Amino acid sequence: MRNTRRIPRPMNPLCENFVIFLSRWSWQWIVTLTFSDDFRTKGPDACKRKMMEWIRNLQKQEHMQVGCIYVLSFKTANPHIHLLMIGNLSSDPDKSLENVCTRTYEKKWPFYARINVVNSYYGVTKYLASQDYSMRDDRVQYENYNMKLLKKHSVGIPVKSATHSI
Repeated sequence: MRNTRRIPRPMNPLCENFVIFLSRWSWQWIVTLTFSDDFRTKGPDACKRKMMEWIRNLQKQEHMQVGCIYVLSFKTANPHIHLLMIGNLSSDPDKSLENVCTRTYEKKWPFYARINVVNSYYGVTKYLASQDYSMRDDRVQYENYNMKLLKKHSVGIPVKSATHSI
């Protein structure tokens, strides 16, 4: 019988450094939001506006501030966004995105959405960082939302920016 176990490829040093950078937060959600094919022609700004509409709705409904680092990817077919998110309620520090029903917000996205509570910080940071070096994506762009909240929850060296694109 043939051994089909995959041998892991060594991580690109830039990717490894981005994993270290992303590991400075205790992420609560990893989210994938896909867009319909017509967003490909509308461009990245239309995708970001739609994503921000969804984030603002989440914040309003849950009475919570949210911060995230996200990567916008344009694949051969449909664009999509991966987000690592943190949320907290200033009046109740124990309430976070971990207490919010993920299915509710998957259903509020007009296209396909996948939301998971993070159970492996290393796994999700490695996944997000590796989007930069994936051959299936022809263009990726990292950005952040609510740097003030991200700085508040950061551990280690002060955060200046989380914007990166290739």
